[in-house]
Amino acid sequence: SSSPLGTIATYISGFIDTKEGAENIILRELMEELKLKGKIIKSAEPYVVNDKEVRWIVIPFLIKLDNNSFVMNKKDHSEVKFVTSKELTKYKELSKDINEFRKRGLI
Repeated sequence: SSSPLGTIATYISGFIDTKEGAENIILRELMEELKLKGKIIKSAEPYVVNDKEVRWIVIPFLIKLDNNSFVMNKKDHSEVKFVTSKELTKYKELSKDINEFRKRGLI
């Protein structure tokens, strides 16, 4: 989604291209992308996002981080910002995701 600054907002993500479970994949991606460890505290039913080129199946997780000291993988992200659930709702460009999170009791 486009933000007011013209950048793209994304979440930590990974492809499910092995028999590995989604839970293991998201925790591995968190480590690969930000060098962070955490524990999944809540998960929710998947939802679909269609864009111009591809159909994404999103499996949302809430993760409690062991700490918030991270090392950003610049291949994956140009900027990282941690926000609370309440702060997330301020980002109008994320309204579709926010609605899906609300439906699933994540925020």
